[in-house]
This record gives sequence, C-alpha cells and structure tokens, in this order.
Amino acid sequence: MLCSLLTRHDLAQCARVNRKWHTAIVPSLWRDLSCLNDSSDTQRQAFITLIYEDYLHEKRQDDRHEGEHGTEEPTQARPQFLATLTRYIPWIGLLPDPENLFKPSQQQGILSEDSSPTEKILLLHLVNRCRYARISHFCLYYDSHGSHHLDQEITSFVLPRVRYLSVQAKYHDEFGGIRKLHHLLDQCSTALTKLTLDIDFQYADEQNIKAPAEQDFNDIEGATKPEEWPHLKKVVLNLWGCFGALQPSKFWSWLFQRCGRVENLKVSQIRPGPEVFIAEAAMAHMPNLVHITLGQDTMHDRISYLIQDHQVATFLRASRKGWKSVRLKLFATFKRLSMEALEKDFATLKVFEAVVIGAPHGPTNDHLLRLLGSCPNLQALSRSQQDLHLIQNGFAHSLFVDRDPNTDLLKTWACESTLKVLKVSIGHIPRPDLMGQTGIIRETYPGQGREIQGIVYDRIARFTNLEELWLGPQPLHLCCLEMSLESGLHKLSRLTKLRGLSVIGMAVRISVKDVQWMVEHWPRLQVIDGLDEGNDDGKEAVEWLKEHYPRITLSRLNTRSLSTTTAAIA
Repeated sequence: MLCSLLTRHDLAQCARVNRKWHTAIVPSLWRDLSCLNDSSDTQRQAFITLIYEDYLHEKRQDDRHEGEHGTEEPTQARPQFLATLTRYIPWIGLLPDPENLFKPSQQQGILSEDSSPTEKILLLHLVNRCRYARISHFCLYYDSHGSHHLDQEITSFVLPRVRYLSVQAKYHDEFGGIRKLHHLLDQCSTALTKLTLDIDFQYADEQNIKAPAEQDFNDIEGATKPEEWPHLKKVVLNLWGCFGALQPSKFWSWLFQRCGRVENLKVSQIRPGPEVFIAEAAMAHMPNLVHITLGQDTMHDRISYLIQDHQVATFLRASRKGWKSVRLKLFATFKRLSMEALEKDFATLKVFEAVVIGAPHGPTNDHLLRLLGSCPNLQALSRSQQDLHLIQNGFAHSLFVDRDPNTDLLKTWACESTLKVLKVSIGHIPRPDLMGQTGIIRETYPGQGREIQGIVYDRIARFTNLEELWLGPQPLHLCCLEMSLESGLHKLSRLTKLRGLSVIGMAVRISVKDVQWMVEHWPRLQVIDGLDEGNDDGKEAVEWLKEHYPRITLSRLNTRSLSTTTAAIA
C-alpha cells in the first residue's frame, strides 16, 4: 500500500535499504516504465543499455547452445547468469512509447558502432521479452503510400497492448486509406483509453475523384457488432483534406460502436462534409458524450480551415445527455446556429470556453450574457484572446451590468451561486484619471466613472463562489476597472474563495492598501497577474506582497491558463 503512494525516486531509495526491502519494493519500481516518456536522456539511455546487455546475453547463450550441440560431447554445465532486464521482466506491466525510446541523442552511445544492433532489432528484442506488458502511448506514422515506419512484428505487438494510440497518416486513396485505417484500429485491444486520428487525404486532381460504391464498405461494418473499448474516454480527430462526398458513414458507425464509453470528443481540424457522418454516428453510438472541444490549440505551419458555424452547430447536436463542457479553440466559429444548437444543453452546461484570434468568429457579448443568465449549473465562462494586437472589444459596462429596464435593478442570473471561473473583459467606463490618452471616454457628470465601477463590482460580487477572476487583457481605450478601494473594490469582500486574480493589460490603480485588503478578505488568494510596476504605488504593492506573502505568485505576463480549474470542474 505504501509503495503505491511513493515517487520513483523514493522507491529507488527504499529498494537500496536491504535485501528484504529490495524484494518488496522492486515490483512496484519496475511495474510502470511509462515515466521514461518524459524523463531525461540519461534515464532513457540507462534503460536502452539494459536492453542492449540483455540482447547480448541472449545472443551469447544462443551461440553457446549451438556450439554445445555441434560437439560430440556436451561441455560441462556452467552457472547461469541472469541479465538485469531478465531479472526484472516479470514485474514490468507498462512499457514506454517505442517511438520516443530511441532518439538521435540516445544513439550516440551504445548504438554508434557499426557492429551494434539496430533500433529495430532492440525494439523487437524488447517486445519479445515483455510479451505480457502494455504500452502507455504509441504514435504510428504512415507515409503517402500507406506504409508504416516500424516493423510489422512490432506493430502487431504494440497495437493489442497500447493504451493511448495516435495515428498520423497521409493517403492518396481515401477508399484504400479508410480500409487500412479500419484494419489498424481493428487490432487494438480493450485496453485503449485514448485515440487520436490525424488523417490527411491528398489528391492530385480533386475534380476527377469518384466516390466508391456504398457496398465497397460493407465488410467494414461487418455482420457482428465490433468489440467495445470499455476504457476509451477520449477521441481526437484531426482530418486534413477530407472531402464530404467520400466519407464512408459505415466506417464512422463501425468506429463509434467501439466508443460507447467515450465522454470527450475533440475535433481539431475538419473540412465541410464529414461532420454530418461523425455527428450522426456519435449520436447513435456514444451515449456518454458530454465534453467537446472544437478547433486547434496552437497556430502551426499547415493550412488551417475555419470550422464554420453550421459545422459547430452540427457537432453541438450530437450529445444525448447534454454537454457539460464546450471548448472553442482557434478557427472555431460560434454564431447564431451554434447558439441555437447549444440552447438545449443550458441545464447541463458547466464549462464554456472560447479562444478568438481577432476575427469576428467567436461568441459575442450577447451570447455570453445569455449563457450567464440561463445556465443554472455554469461553473466556468471564459473568452480569451490569442492575438492581443487584434483584441476585440470586451463587455460594455451597461451590457455586463444587465439591469431590469422596469425596476433599474440588477437582473438575477442563473449561475450566480455556481460560477467559479470568470474570464471576460469589462470596459467602456469613463476614466478621468486617464484623460489625455486616445480613446478615453469622458464623464457626463463628475464622479460618473466611479459610480459605474461600483455597479460593475456589485454585479461581480454576486458570484459568491468565484475562485478565479480574469478581467484582462484589454487595451487601455476600453477604460477598465481601477481595482482600487476608492473605485469600489471593497464590494467584493464576499468573494472569500477567490484564488486567482488577473488584471493584465488593465489600467489599474492598485496600491499597498489595496493588496492588504485583498489578502485580508481573500484568504485563499494564490495568484495575482498584471500588477503595474511602472508607477510607485504598483511597485510598492509588489514589494509588500513579496515580503509579507511570498506564497502569492506574481507575474507580469499571463503564462497560466484555466485548464487546471476547468478540468477539475468538468
């Protein structure tokens, strides 16, 4: 029981105490070698050395065995010596990724000599010795002709044992490519927990492509229902150059029949057309689907296609239970059709995140206001900006405050008692202290700016369970909150669970007394991003926090994300 709670470093120390401890600790120390995927080159080099020594030891035994049988009289029996890897093989339950085990930096040592075994030989030796072990992660690459880079014997060993499979393939023939992909996935066992398909269909002449007949895919569906992957929880699709007319619906139906336990679907890249087949198959065969991510996490060199509003809407209709989390990444559009498709899931929605890159493709302020007012279980709402130079306007204060026109009181939002993470920009507030800068809104009467800020604080104060409040980044012309006691910060005293505050890009006026108030009324505060050290007040506030509350992390650049909190919420 204790071994399961210790780190590998601690296990290694315990194994060196004495023989009794060594016997008890070694099975736990060698059970999971997937840690080598992210370990240092030195550790992977040590494991490769063990494979190499074991390979030489077995080769010497084979040579000696052949020599003994070649003589008339058998030689005298010699004491058996066990290589290190041989002694520990019975305990190995999870192997590292074969793709990352041998890297150029690893081959400078034992594999540099001409007489040394090749990477392929050592991999074959490892998989043959560890017949009952599983693979934590495996990335299989196919070239444009559909031939994979590893030996078929290695692939046939890995696929039935892999837990996380990533397939990256390029095909010139979609019909043949789908059949090869079907054959590949058909070899995966029930141990699979995550599947990523990065498929690229390339054609020399798109105009002359002919769709295969439907009966050509009959053998893919098969006469019997395929075996389900009971541990598979997440599927990632990245479909480049796919054409809707050629997408065999029977393939997606066959695949998703094995994905009945999947809860999380991510579609990074897709051209118009295939989303219809994918959504229909998901609705029919994935009853537990409650989390969806659309779009790309980062920009890259490959040509990216915008996931259109109607495509997003099609995917949003594919959940039976109702979405718990909807995440929109780069190049994912969210407009009228998407919002209409999401309306049916207002009661279940807990997380809504959107990343925009400056173009008007993300959710509007009206959309966000609708979510805040209508989702009773919403716990995280985020609209972040990828390109700060092309930042869109944030919430106008009048829209965010959302008053009842009849009573002039704040409307009650459905998520006031559930929201934990709020990441939006709130601006268009008169700031007389910033007069002289371009784009500053003037007050119509003295004190208007502070009065408006007080009402905005009143709205934020209603989120009594708020844990993270991110009000930046935004350009100064948006005229944001001062976040000072004079402007009404004291109205947020009820946010006792607040752990993170971000004011990056905002023209705040936070001084020592303001941060003193924060640490007193927000006892769980751990992070403050964006304190302005360009003025004396901000510099003194930073120095005071570093001296009296070093546990609070301060940064000028927003290098963190909401992933930890929102993942826990989901």
